Amino acid sequence: MGMKLSPDVAAKCEALAEPSPCSERGRFVLTIPDWIPPLLNKSRGRHWSVEAKLKKCTAELLSALAYVQGVPKATSKRRVSILVEMSGRGRTPDKDCWDKILLDSLVTAGLLTGDGAAGLDGRMEVDIVRGKVKATTITLEDVE
Repeated sequence: MGMKLSPDVAAKCEALAEPSPCSERGRFVLTIPDWIPPLLNKSRGRHWSVEAKLKKCTAELLSALAYVQGVPKATSKRRVSILVEMSGRGRTPDKDCWDKILLDSLVTAGLLTGDGAAGLDGRMEVDIVRGKVKATTITLEDVE
């Protein structure tokens, strides 16, 4: 029984069908070119369904890409760090603007067991750099 994906997510997954570059045991890298996680400000102050839809779409994308890139589901606590490469001249957002939607989506996708102390080791580490193209790299490290 296969995973049902929307056509745009399926097309992005096919284009990114390469294994996760794992340099160490228990360390997985999820690379998503031409995408940055949705900002919390996109949903705050709007109808509750806006945030729910953002989380659902983000979780679907992360789940599909994790499957395609060979990143396993979480079985224990993990450390999470993200590198967001932003293009253009827009304002650089605060580092905590991705906490809520991205962490909830990682839990829904099964890449974290929880977004509290039981499933997440410390805070999510965020680095933001300016580049020519936008991209996101999520590093998940199993913590024993």
